[in-house]
Amino acid sequence: MIQTLSQEFALSQHPHSRKGGLMGLAACSITLGKDIVTESNKFDLVGFIPLLRERIYSNNQYARQFIISWILVLESVPDINLLDYLPEILDGLFQILGDNGKEIRKMCEVVLGEFLKEIKKNPSSVKFAEMANILVIHCQTTDENIGTLTF
Repeated sequence: MIQTLSQEFALSQHPHSRKGGLMGLAACSITLGKDIVTESNKFDLVGFIPLLRERIYSNNQYARQFIISWILVLESVPDINLLDYLPEILDGLFQILGDNGKEIRKMCEVVLGEFLKEIKKNPSSVKFAEMANILVIHCQTTDENIGTLTF
């Protein structure tokens, strides 16, 4: 199925076919995501983070849901310390938190809540200096979705 979606749809010259193929691949990866990450010793987190960091700024609601889902999957894997990479994705998470979609905002709040739990459990491993500027900027926002966030 993945081969068909990628070769015949995602790489298609027709934009609607390409979009459909990408959506199908996204659905497959969400479904298989935890298994791929947890069952494979070949998953390259260091290589994946730049892709995540780049795509976290998408304005597309489906892309945002997909990104948040991946972050939740990665955060749930015991052998992965996603907290190390929080400074690289925190700004994007706050951008998503300002989304108009209630479901996307709720998913983002869950992710931020999970990170906060990890920070409280292990504050010595947190890169506070790298996140300070991001937090200050977003604390001053006029966006009511971000400004009223409390944990």
